[in-house]
Amino acid sequence: MKDSEEAKDYKNDGVLEEAQADLGSMRYYERRLYLKQLRDQGGFGDLDMDFPSWLVEGTSFESNVWECRFGSEGNYVRMSVDFNVSLEDGSLLTEAANAQLLRGFKAFLVVQLHPRYNNNQRRQGETEAEIFKCGLKFVDHILMNGEQFQLSKLGLNLMRKVDFTDYLINRTKYPASTYLYSYPTRLAVLLRKVSAGIMHSDIELIAESFPFLDEISPEWERELDLDDDELLRARAYIYDNALYKTVLGIKQYNSATFTQILYRNTLAGKSLVPKTFPELNEGFTWKTEFPPVPVRNESTVPVSRKMLSRHFNAVRLMGLAQQLVPGMNFNLKMLTKLTYRSVYKRIPKKVEGNFRSLPGEVVYKLIRDSHVYIRNNARAIFWNVIARAIDNKVHGRYVKANHRSACNDKIRRGMMSNANKYECWLTPFSERDEEYYDYFRSDKSLHDSFVTLMGAYLIILGALTARRQRELLGMMEGNCLKPNKNPNLPENKCVQYEIGFMAGKTGDRHTKEFLTVPIPRLVAKLLWALKEVHQDCVRLDLIPKNTPLLIFIRPDNLSFRQMCPTTYNACLSTICDFTQTPTVVLESGQVARFYVRQHQLRRFFAMAFFAAAGFKDLDALRAFLGHSDIQHLYTYIVEITPGAMLQSVKTEALAKAVLAKDSSIEHLNTVKYALCKMHELHDLSIKTIPELRMILEKAAACEDAPSAEELAKLSDSEIYSNLKHLVASKLIDLVPTRACLMTSNGVQADIHLMVRVNH
Repeated sequence: MKDSEEAKDYKNDGVLEEAQADLGSMRYYERRLYLKQLRDQGGFGDLDMDFPSWLVEGTSFESNVWECRFGSEGNYVRMSVDFNVSLEDGSLLTEAANAQLLRGFKAFLVVQLHPRYNNNQRRQGETEAEIFKCGLKFVDHILMNGEQFQLSKLGLNLMRKVDFTDYLINRTKYPASTYLYSYPTRLAVLLRKVSAGIMHSDIELIAESFPFLDEISPEWERELDLDDDELLRARAYIYDNALYKTVLGIKQYNSATFTQILYRNTLAGKSLVPKTFPELNEGFTWKTEFPPVPVRNESTVPVSRKMLSRHFNAVRLMGLAQQLVPGMNFNLKMLTKLTYRSVYKRIPKKVEGNFRSLPGEVVYKLIRDSHVYIRNNARAIFWNVIARAIDNKVHGRYVKANHRSACNDKIRRGMMSNANKYECWLTPFSERDEEYYDYFRSDKSLHDSFVTLMGAYLIILGALTARRQRELLGMMEGNCLKPNKNPNLPENKCVQYEIGFMAGKTGDRHTKEFLTVPIPRLVAKLLWALKEVHQDCVRLDLIPKNTPLLIFIRPDNLSFRQMCPTTYNACLSTICDFTQTPTVVLESGQVARFYVRQHQLRRFFAMAFFAAAGFKDLDALRAFLGHSDIQHLYTYIVEITPGAMLQSVKTEALAKAVLAKDSSIEHLNTVKYALCKMHELHDLSIKTIPELRMILEKAAACEDAPSAEELAKLSDSEIYSNLKHLVASKLIDLVPTRACLMTSNGVQADIHLMVRVNH
């Protein structure tokens, strides 16, 4: 009793807070006494529970707002967690009546990073933050279903195994904004509610200051469940409440405003950064002539094994939290029946071929048409656009006399020689009639021509470099071409050029590896042309020098900005409309056009490379594409390569191996056995032409020469035909495997081909 009173006084006198600050300098005995006093006050008596090292700025376990700093040695990630949220009955989680539930949630979050359960070591900031977020998301899931669980009355007593299983299978998929927080559905409901009071007279008034208000996306491009009238009202509400912000020159709605409203009673949902929906944003040239042919198969990607494992480990710690805080009323027996294997078995298998590949003829024609367009129009378009941007800058925000003289003679000559070609800058959506696309393809709208030109560059760069979209968007003018020499000069004719970029899947989001890969001379020339345009824009003070290579001009104020994924895709769609890529009739009866995307161009490169080189250069293709695993690459190829082409490549590789005396293909004897069985032979041996001639000469001398029919069985074409039948009928298959060998120089990996027999 005396110790308890002393501890109480110790806390009330503020000595506890001072001791916390000096904890690192305490002697062992002092620390033990301090922890005992802390336990007497209701703490855990565990330094890593009561004062986790990642809680900073004076916050501790008992604080209602946590200031978190994850990581060590300068690699920090900051995060704030506010426990002042309302439960289903309107009470705050931080109220005394909910003290045990709050304490249980906090204990659950702390044990996620407790050293005892993390090999007594700290991790990188990104890793610790992700582990902690897994715990936050599960708590958010419970809070958002508070009415179902009756949290304020029963705590976690109503939670059952099925609730955990449903969460792990259905709520941990990517993106969390959709599958856990249901952001698209909740946002549509909220917008429908708050904009219901917007009248048509209000819309007309708002349209006077927001001329793009009624330029809404067609239904096939929308993701929110809003009809035309609801979407128009929603856009008017967003503009009228000043919820638009300018991002890379385009007005986008401020998602933070809506997430604060929708998820104010969650721990992590308030800081959610979901995708923006194009139908709510300002769009200038994003409409297309036809609906797009779907680029993805209609399937939901299940949660990955890595992500499932991470969330499973987080959820399992709820049992430990219950032991630390019995007042949570959580049934511990339920977790004993929950195993990773039982959950994983219930996850639907990932559908092969998540992305749809393009017909080869579509890409070939598009590359050819793009090159013709660049050759005929690039100079005129670039010079006229730059001249318009300079004039706009001179007569707009910046009035500098030297800007007119800065428009050098080269640009002026190019502009004046094509001055009569362009009749307008842009045709707004609201002014486009049924004949617009005929006018668009006449190439008389300068901004449309610029978007088409950039799309042509992106088609060729994307198809012939096979880079990821983010890798192309991140290219910098100073190091995108190696060596930095003009490929148009005769003295550089024999130079082997490479493209430089920050690899998309290396490091973390803060650090990427700079890589270079070989490129054809055509690509080097295109990069050089874009570099010259970039340099002109820098010299004319239209963009900063550190702007990425790929730039885009805003149609409203003629200012240059770095290209973003939205404008990138818009350029690709525009070149497809201009060149009139093929259309098809979908199952719904709707006519749709092939609008190419970068991942499809990347797959086209892989398919063409594999068809030409076969299995022997798989490792080179893996390195070029930036894949780390050969099995992943082969799955990637199987998804995109037509069946007949894939069978042909496999058959050719097998035929060459069978006809060769020595082969590195494993289990090749099974193929030999299959061929003997097909021809009812006991053995089969393949001879070279000189060897066969020698055998025939000996047979002729003995008057025992084989017939022409018997010789045909040994011909290359016959063996190829037989093997093709075996592969097509799936009796045999040829698959690559990656073998790793430990040597004095480290681990060396090699690719081996193996024949698989299907009984």
